[in-house]
Amino acid sequence: MSKLTATAARVSVLFLLLTVVVTWPLTLHLGDQVIGPFHGDNLEYIWKIWWVEHAVVDLRQSPLIQPDVHYPHGYSLAYGEITPIHTYLGIPLTALFGPVVTYNLFILVSAVLGGLFTFLLVRELTASTPAGVVAGVVFAFCPYRMARIAGNLPLVDTHWLPLFFLFLERFIRRWSDEQEKRELMDAAAMGLAFSAAVLSSWYYGVVLGLLAPIYLAARIRSGWRTVSWRRAFRAGLVFVATAGILILPFLLPYMEIQQAGAARVPLEQAAFWSANLSDFVLPNPRHVIWGDWVQRNLTPFPEGLPYEFLVGWGLLPSILALYGWRRGRLAAKRAWGWLSLFALVLSLGPVLKVLGAVITLPAPAALAASINDGLNWLGRHSLASEPFALAPDGRIAIPLPALLLRWFVPGLAGMRSWGRFAILATLGVAVLAGAGTAAFLRTEVETRPSRRPNLRRWRATGLLAGLIFFEFYTGPQQLITPGPRPVDEWLADRPGRVTILQMPLAVALSGPQMFYTMHHGQRIASGYGTYFPILFESWYPELQAFPADEAMDLLASWGGEGVEFVLIDEADVPAAEPLWDAVAAQDRLQLTVVVGGVHVYRVR
Repeated sequence: MSKLTATAARVSVLFLLLTVVVTWPLTLHLGDQVIGPFHGDNLEYIWKIWWVEHAVVDLRQSPLIQPDVHYPHGYSLAYGEITPIHTYLGIPLTALFGPVVTYNLFILVSAVLGGLFTFLLVRELTASTPAGVVAGVVFAFCPYRMARIAGNLPLVDTHWLPLFFLFLERFIRRWSDEQEKRELMDAAAMGLAFSAAVLSSWYYGVVLGLLAPIYLAARIRSGWRTVSWRRAFRAGLVFVATAGILILPFLLPYMEIQQAGAARVPLEQAAFWSANLSDFVLPNPRHVIWGDWVQRNLTPFPEGLPYEFLVGWGLLPSILALYGWRRGRLAAKRAWGWLSLFALVLSLGPVLKVLGAVITLPAPAALAASINDGLNWLGRHSLASEPFALAPDGRIAIPLPALLLRWFVPGLAGMRSWGRFAILATLGVAVLAGAGTAAFLRTEVETRPSRRPNLRRWRATGLLAGLIFFEFYTGPQQLITPGPRPVDEWLADRPGRVTILQMPLAVALSGPQMFYTMHHGQRIASGYGTYFPILFESWYPELQAFPADEAMDLLASWGGEGVEFVLIDEADVPAAEPLWDAVAAQDRLQLTVVVGGVHVYRVR
């Protein structure tokens, strides 16, 4: 075993122990609980893991269409993330242990690999093991990742990003070594890492596709004249072929809904879900000690900060990264700086925001109207073909590069959360923090000589890594039990199969509704995904008025057979809500049973 392999094995054990700590007590409940506290995306991805295995192994059919969701029209998995890395590659695990264990294992492994791959990348760049350890802690346990372990399974797989850059860095170094065969192997490895990132989440494919060329250009800026472009072209073909073979089969369903105009996100939603400039300077809003105070007093969401806005990387990593930028011996320092800057700017989305509000500047009425009319004209003549209405009359919003990318790069009008670009900025900060750690330890050992410099170095490394880990720590995780509700058991006992719909509409268009089909076996009229709620509400505007007569007419004729039962959960609709009175007054809804607080109405 080589020295690097032995070191990597020890580092893997370290990150495994840290992962157990940050996810505690999940390791005690791998088979029966998942991280919450929400019943949301976590249940959606448990369902997807189950459905793909069930369709392939039991039904022997393509899992890309689920006929009993959005019945009778069927539900394409391309309305959300198919995430083949988890669903398809997870089939053996799911068949052996079930979807809950498989889901939990993916969550745990992602943190371990995120730390390990970042360690390998930074060690390669700095030749410093302590630098790699500190950088691995920054990236593997940053707030972005710690938020998404609560359910957003595709976005948890950030570990492919440092792996991609590890192979890219090796590939760049081969250019001057006359090792063309190894060069092509690195290109193929880059293609595999890129494919794994894409097949975890399409977001990461866009992130790498837009920003990796910036890193490459900055990295070879001073030596591009010595590059063998023939060899580079051959390596590029290997990369494209490797990635294309793996990605194309799963890209085709998305291209179909894109061509049908179904993969669109309104500009207002894209702006809302983008990062705020303030998100990067706030103390960790989920910290075990000060998190609640930060959310109540420093964010516009006193009842709980949506996880999309947890994109910062903390105070100590920022200090180390600045020190690494100034003092670090890192050949790729400029490239990582540019990469981090571009990723941060793109994460801010189409317009500049602070604390949830679009920043607008006052201007003379004629000037404001001229600028807004120009943006409006440009938006209507763009690929998105949409108006620009993010600034009130007499004020000017501050457009950002993401707005032009949305308008003029095919497919980006379907991007909802530009804030996810922040994970690549976090990787850049982690790398620079590693360089800062190496510089600090080198200075500390040189200025304070000791008979045991290695011990001094590792004490300092442990202190830095421990302080960063503490800054990110959110406390013990809240777990939930993903299982059937009493009403699901009641539905499972019904003779034959019926179509059901749970209201209100926001509940109908949620991941748990698909999860519950695992247990009751009935058909549902609704579904969930990135694009599906937007489409569903545009297809069936009558349901916004439920339980008005026009909504009842639609339900009674749904798919030619009609919806049999409408469910309303007391937990979703407080007793004082007018909906209960409206339902009671609607004589076409007959209360059949109340099971576990869920009212089941038969549609007449």
